[in-house]
Amino acid sequence: MLGWLGSLPRFAPSSNTLLSFWGIRAPWGRLTASGTLSPFRLPGESAVSTLYYLAFGSNLHPLRLGERVPSAHQVGRIELSGYRLAFHKRGQDGSGKGDLVWTGNPADRALGALFGLDAGEKPDLDAVEGDGYRDDRIRVEHSGRAYDAFVYLGEESFIDPGLWPYRWYRDIVWYGARFQQAPSDYLEAIAAVPAVADPDPERRQRNESLLQRIRDFA
Repeated sequence: MLGWLGSLPRFAPSSNTLLSFWGIRAPWGRLTASGTLSPFRLPGESAVSTLYYLAFGSNLHPLRLGERVPSAHQVGRIELSGYRLAFHKRGQDGSGKGDLVWTGNPADRALGALFGLDAGEKPDLDAVEGDGYRDDRIRVEHSGRAYDAFVYLGEESFIDPGLWPYRWYRDIVWYGARFQQAPSDYLEAIAAVPAVADPDPERRQRNESLLQRIRDFA
């Protein structure tokens, strides 16, 4: 299945290797923030038992996120207008990881998924995301309700437009987007992102096993 994903042509990515959700109008939640994301904190946040998290990359699939934070439950899909998905954030393994980039262009779209999770598990997710992501805040709407969610955005010092993701990482993002019923153009754009083989056999096998669990997910 999807064997063609692992044999993409190697070419130099365009600036920031960005993906666009071209003109899609879907019955998803609507992003209400404008401009760059402002790092505000919620009043009494430390006392909140449930936090809301906006996923856009490798955590789009609920199985992937659930293995990291078992309390995670999906609230809904979110349409992010004026944003694009990039794979230019340097990960702890040296490869390109997902980032959400503000463009301000209403023609650009990115796909997100809003999850609720227990506040006590957030440090576990922080640890998995690792260095190079800042914990930001964004307000989104779903089914007529506003949610103040946290989102991980790439730190400027960790951005490298020349990075490529590992194949297993790109494919995890693809399967997550498909699970969230992304339009075909969006899925095709992810599949077209240049990717390289992970040189670490143990890490590659571990994540290929994760991919198989995702494929088998009902």
